[in-house]
Amino acid sequence: MKSFEIQVRVKNNRMKQRRLELGMTQAQLALACGLDEQRYGALENMKISPVLRRTGEWTKRALAVASFHGVSPDDLWPEEVLRVERSFFEAKVDVDQITSLGMDTGSHLLLADGRDVSLLARHLERLTDRERRIVEDRFGLNGKKAKTLLEAGAGVGLSPERVRQIEAKALRKLRYGILSEEKAER
Repeated sequence: MKSFEIQVRVKNNRMKQRRLELGMTQAQLALACGLDEQRYGALENMKISPVLRRTGEWTKRALAVASFHGVSPDDLWPEEVLRVERSFFEAKVDVDQITSLGMDTGSHLLLADGRDVSLLARHLERLTDRERRIVEDRFGLNGKKAKTLLEAGAGVGLSPERVRQIEAKALRKLRYGILSEEKAER
C-alpha cells in the first residue's frame, strides 16, 4: 500500500472565499472590519478561535468580520470548523484513507498558497524528464521523501552543484509558466 506523509494547513475557506469574491487582500479586509491584518489573518488561517473559550460567546473580532459581510458568525464558522483544534498538523496516510475522506488523490489538494495542485502538475509535465525528476526528488513530490542535493544527484549521476543548477532552472520555468497562466486568466 502506498502511503504519503502530508502536512495539513487548515484555513477557513468560507472567510477566504468571501474575501476573494470581494477581490480584497487580507490587509484590505482587515481594515474594512476595523481589525489589524495579523488578527484578521489569524482568524482566516484558524490560528485563533472566533469563540471565547470560557463563555462560548463570539469574540469581538468574529462579530466585526461577520457584520462586515452581513451574515451571522455561524455562517462563517459552522460547527465543523469550530471543532478543528489546530491549524497545522502532519500525518502519515495511505491512499485508501485519502479516498475514504471523499477526495481523490489530486483534484482537491491545494498548494500552501491555496492554488490547486493540478496547476503545479500541469507545469511539471512541461519540464524535461531530468528536471522533473530532480524537482520531485528535492521537494518530495509524488509520495517521495525530499532529498538533499547529494542524494538527488546520486540518483541521476550528477554532482550536487549540477543538481542545484538544474533545480534552479526548473523552478524558474515553473514560476514563469504558472505566473503566465494566472496572468492570462485575469
